[in-house]
Amino acid sequence: MFAINSIPRENKLTPAAVLAVVLLLFCGYYYQVESVFSFNYELTRHEQYGVAVVVLSGWTLWSVMLLFKRSLPVPPLLPLLLGCLLIGWLCWSRYYSLANEYFVQVSCIILLMGMVIYAGQRLLPLIVWLFVLVLLIQIGIACFQMGGLALDIRSFNVQGSLQNTGIFCNYLVIQLPFLYYLLFVGPASTDKPLRHRKAAGLVIAKILVFSLVLCFTTWVVWKTTTRTAMVMLLVWLTGLVMSTLGKTIKSRLSRLPRIVIVAGAGLILLSLMAAAQVLFKAKMLSAVGRMMKLDIAAGHWKDHFLTGTGVGRFTWYYPQWQSHYFTTHPTSPDAYFLSADESYILFNEPIQLFHTIGLAGMIGVVMGLILFFNSRSAKQAKLLTAVKMTMVLLLTGSLFSYPLHVNILLLQGACCVAASVILHDGRWRWLDTLYGRVPVPVGKAIITLAVVAGGFATYTAGRQWRAVNCWQQIGQQELSPAQRVQTYESLRASLPCNGKFLTSYGMFLLSQQKDAAKAIQVLEAASTYFISKRTIELLAEAYRRDGHLREAITRYEWLSGYLPSRFAIKFRLLNLYHEAGERDKATAIAQLILRMPVKIPSDEVDRIKRETSLLLSTR
Repeated sequence: MFAINSIPRENKLTPAAVLAVVLLLFCGYYYQVESVFSFNYELTRHEQYGVAVVVLSGWTLWSVMLLFKRSLPVPPLLPLLLGCLLIGWLCWSRYYSLANEYFVQVSCIILLMGMVIYAGQRLLPLIVWLFVLVLLIQIGIACFQMGGLALDIRSFNVQGSLQNTGIFCNYLVIQLPFLYYLLFVGPASTDKPLRHRKAAGLVIAKILVFSLVLCFTTWVVWKTTTRTAMVMLLVWLTGLVMSTLGKTIKSRLSRLPRIVIVAGAGLILLSLMAAAQVLFKAKMLSAVGRMMKLDIAAGHWKDHFLTGTGVGRFTWYYPQWQSHYFTTHPTSPDAYFLSADESYILFNEPIQLFHTIGLAGMIGVVMGLILFFNSRSAKQAKLLTAVKMTMVLLLTGSLFSYPLHVNILLLQGACCVAASVILHDGRWRWLDTLYGRVPVPVGKAIITLAVVAGGFATYTAGRQWRAVNCWQQIGQQELSPAQRVQTYESLRASLPCNGKFLTSYGMFLLSQQKDAAKAIQVLEAASTYFISKRTIELLAEAYRRDGHLREAITRYEWLSGYLPSRFAIKFRLLNLYHEAGERDKATAIAQLILRMPVKIPSDEVDRIKRETSLLLSTR
């Protein structure tokens, strides 16, 4: 008979545990060097295929190990069944295929966490060490970017390998709980009385390392004015003070008169409100832009209320919402007008998550968080506290930024969930009660299904990865136009749902100045999976060349709403109106161009205004 649950707690690293460590190391490297963000609108970014091949092949090998294990009293049936379900989507779904970047990253992390949970406590120290060592490496990279001891911080030059200053600062703060645990409260710390100089020197070294990291983090956060990181740092410092001095503070406060406590609380509240106002005004346009996105998304909360848009599909819907908003709100505030850019995500993960998974999914997430924060461990209470504090910082940052779309932070959040499952003293017992025990043939059948599904998914991912690499090399090969079309068509059979590939194919067809109708067909297919400024521009141009001016105008009207402050888009729309003989609309858009506020002055904007004024004067 097979029991459903029970997590091994031995300290010995089994082959399956070693495999999980290898995949963790790979993802830790890949997510900080090759694939930082879980969604990229650039046509040349397709890193999800590489991580999918590695993780799927590792997961398949893990399933094979389980299948041929002589003694398997506790197979991880739930991770295996969930993995088969995810693989089914990746291999046979149109919208949740390997071309869906975010869905692929989330699926791979879920598969990996199933392996980590089954490995048990033996991996947790390695996971903590992994994130701390990577933190020190990131600090080293940042110091190099600042010119070493010169500490030259200029705008956006301190990013580590994370390609973004704000994300780098958020990352630094989120790593502090693990660093503090490792140095002062974990197994590596020393709680014994100091008896010799080496022990004293070790303590001093730990204090020095932590102080340097904390000072560096605080200084970089302050100099770069990263507001989200400031809030997270305040939350962590408050939690640290309360966890170490909470009883003393509570005892002292109980002796004070109530009026003093009320007055102090009011003063703290006023100070926080004043600080919030200062932070809001520190980068006014950025703050207004985030409010604009929330305002736009709020108008569509009923669209997919129960089940959401689907994982990885929000980035397809939001551009359409933004375009519709500015099309139907021509008198929107100038701050909104100037803030609207090529956006795909909200700077508020809970609200975006609601739009993504709907009410049903959010209920599951809330229940999961309740279980997470209610988890208890008698032997590993300090580690569990560090895990919970890390999750608190992730959730805090998610209110003002997008940590769940940064792969390394998404991986760290998943590791925190896995750690709470492993450490919780009452782990998974309800599953035994609910499902009882599974017969050996059933367990073997499920594992065999996982092996077959994983093998097929690995083959599919490898085939598509090779197709993507071939697509990227087309421009470097000496091929005739007919041969390139033939190559694109052969690759299309492997990448039928990859909107970026289809956009690239449509771009090539347009460059040949021949088959505009074929380009329209390809680009229309691309826009069902992937929407970007470039995709819609190419589609509009294809319609114009094919003589469908009305369709071309419709696409540029969409772009004008999506990116309302772009002068080049409105000027192109003006020319299309003029070409189609729609004089009233041409006059209206010309007048709009002349009175539009300028976000970034440039010679190009001046030229467009001059030519627009000339066109108006000749009519």
